[in-house]
Amino acid sequence: MSDVSDDEKSPRLGSRSSTDRKEGDGSVRSMEVPPVYRLASSDSTGTQVIGCTLNGDNYLTWSWAMLIALRARNKLAFINGSLERPDDEDPLRERWERCNSTVLAWIFNTMEGNLQATVAYVVDARSLWDDLKERFSEGN
Repeated sequence: MSDVSDDEKSPRLGSRSSTDRKEGDGSVRSMEVPPVYRLASSDSTGTQVIGCTLNGDNYLTWSWAMLIALRARNKLAFINGSLERPDDEDPLRERWERCNSTVLAWIFNTMEGNLQATVAYVVDARSLWDDLKERFSEGN
């Protein structure tokens, strides 16, 4: 029997994970990685996280489904403004970039092609979320 509970193993439930950080003196120090920066093996950029596709007329349904999916994956902070992009020197910057790109892909992959073309160069999940909200929430 293992000494580690299932809760400690699961990345979505706050398992302890660490990354190495290089100090100014050249030494390497391990630091804890916050759960929001963890991706499960099933969290690929090609994952279809919800069953509906944003077409412009169904924004409320689509956004609600996306909120549920992002909350379940502990990625809501990437669209609601509670998690800012770390500074370039921050050891978590690369993890932020990876998770932000994953969330961008999840949102992008649930949009109709004609809408995808209008947001193809957005690089920040929060900016994309805010843009879609501004454009489509009024009509619902």
